[in-house]
Amino acid sequence: MQSQTDAGLLEEGAQEEFHDTSRPLRVFRLSKVIFISPFTVGGVSLLAAAYAQALTQPWRLFAPSTWTLIYCGCVAAGALAVLLVFIRWQTTQFIIYPDRVVARSGFVRRYAQSASLREVIGAELNQSIDGRMMGYGDIALDTSGVVNIRMKSLGNAREAVNLVMHLRGVLDSRREAPSRYRKTFGS
Repeated sequence: MQSQTDAGLLEEGAQEEFHDTSRPLRVFRLSKVIFISPFTVGGVSLLAAAYAQALTQPWRLFAPSTWTLIYCGCVAAGALAVLLVFIRWQTTQFIIYPDRVVARSGFVRRYAQSASLREVIGAELNQSIDGRMMGYGDIALDTSGVVNIRMKSLGNAREAVNLVMHLRGVLDSRREAPSRYRKTFGS
């Protein structure tokens, strides 16, 4: 059980953190499920090369050194695909601050969208069956301005949407509190 002073300090700390806009409350990344595709492509290309070698073995169409180059090419292509996906995963972020939401992506060409939480009208979450099981999904935040923030394959997408809508509700309740105060006390 917490004492009154501990509860007061916790509320004060929460208030301080809420007003500090330089630190993000939470940073979300793409789901690691995006790595399945390059590994699958690399594995299938290696299997296709092995199957082609097995089919052409009786006729010895290619020398063994040629097959070694083909296998090395398959491994190099798979490694390049994994590297590109890793760079995409590392450079794509959905950042929630106490007063705004920022979506960043891109390595060579940087792309960023930002919207104030006060401008957020609604949030949309799309999850497939495997997305629900693994915790990823596509989100879209509709704003009162021109900016509509969209992120595909975001990890912990449900948590991100819930946090944005919770913060939006907190901002609404804070905005309404002074008007209720004035009505109650007649000032």
